[in-house]
Amino acid sequence: MRLFHTFALLVVMVSLLSWVTPALAEDSDYPTHVMTVTVSDKYEESNNAEGVDSAEEGDGASSSGMQYVIAEQTRYELLETTTYVNKQGVEITPDTLPVPCKARISFQILSNGTRNLLSLKVLRKLSGATTNWSELPIE
Repeated sequence: MRLFHTFALLVVMVSLLSWVTPALAEDSDYPTHVMTVTVSDKYEESNNAEGVDSAEEGDGASSSGMQYVIAEQTRYELLETTTYVNKQGVEITPDTLPVPCKARISFQILSNGTRNLLSLKVLRKLSGATTNWSELPIE
């Protein structure tokens, strides 16, 4: 009987874990979309008073502001939980993401219209690809 209770407890714990874990990476209130796109650019919005982000200082992008990628003329917000994988299947960082590239992305569209990028898998680098961050586009 004790073995049955242990097994039942294990089943409950696993089901709870599988229910909680996806909520950490994405908001279950919004559907997840998957598309193959051309990622044309990546940039970071600076929160510094001087308006100079670390990408301009030459040490790569920092977490001082929001980070985005542009794909098919649409802006996707990068989250701390966004996963990035290169074409060999190795996890990479946003700083090593080559742009432009062809990629498969998964994202959610929030009620305010923001597109949160959940994952990005590089399918292939395109001509002229670089890992540099661009300056914030003037709107």
